[in-house]
Amino acid sequence: MSCKTGAEHIKSLKDGRTVYIDGKLVGDVTEHVAFRNSVKSAAMLYDFQARPENVELMTFEPNGANRRVNRAWQMPRNYAEMVQRRKAMQAWAQLSYGFMGRSPDHLASAIVGQTMGIEVFEKHGAARAKALKDYYEEASRNDYFLTYVIINPQAERGKDWGQQDEDLVARIVDEDAALVDTLAGRISETRRAAAERLGAAVSEELTALAMADATVVIEVTDQPHTGCGKFIARFGRDALAFVNGPEGKPRRLRGLCAKVVRPGTVRPGDEVVVVRPPAPAASHVEE
Repeated sequence: MSCKTGAEHIKSLKDGRTVYIDGKLVGDVTEHVAFRNSVKSAAMLYDFQARPENVELMTFEPNGANRRVNRAWQMPRNYAEMVQRRKAMQAWAQLSYGFMGRSPDHLASAIVGQTMGIEVFEKHGAARAKALKDYYEEASRNDYFLTYVIINPQAERGKDWGQQDEDLVARIVDEDAALVDTLAGRISETRRAAAERLGAAVSEELTALAMADATVVIEVTDQPHTGCGKFIARFGRDALAFVNGPEGKPRRLRGLCAKVVRPGTVRPGDEVVVVRPPAPAASHVEE
């Protein structure tokens, strides 16, 4: 039974994809001087697995498939299969002495690991879980070479990092995240709007956040959080000096102070009740 070869990998890249380099359109990425050697290096891996003497070492036959694929897509069911898979990955790594970053087994392993833990996705919705399983089937049956790109955000180069648009990069804005940040006392100006959607707006007076089942109570004040040992351990003293300095302090980067009055368990979707102390009674002074 056959498996993917280097020639097939190269052919798959001749699909008319649009790639620019130095402002110029690349006609064929497999021939361009900037990409051709990397393409050949990846093709070498597939030629290695397709050699008759390496087919059993490097590939396996998925249930119901009519073609073998690389063991990077294999979900080990026992110790022996874990060893088989590991030996295949070692064999590929030895071809480049470990210097080929992001080889085909890298992201395949990530997808395999997530699919093996499919119950985590199922807790958040059957549609999400099915989408992942379908993607795994598509990628594994075709022995895709998956990868990703990590680059710096394309910011305004005439501005310092602190002057960039706050929505320049992706950030968590869902309500569950806002709840966690609220209860942890890390409400920043950029997260205030999300927190308010939960009914957890922070006022100028002392506020108590009580969960619906009354198992958790958090007190939040308007006093700025000036830092602590955990903050220093994670970000360093220079960061602490910055957030408390003339530039960082007005931004309230450390958020507000919060204190756990009654500990307990907080779950996504729990109701948040905002309890504010009664306003002081007005005093009347007779002349």
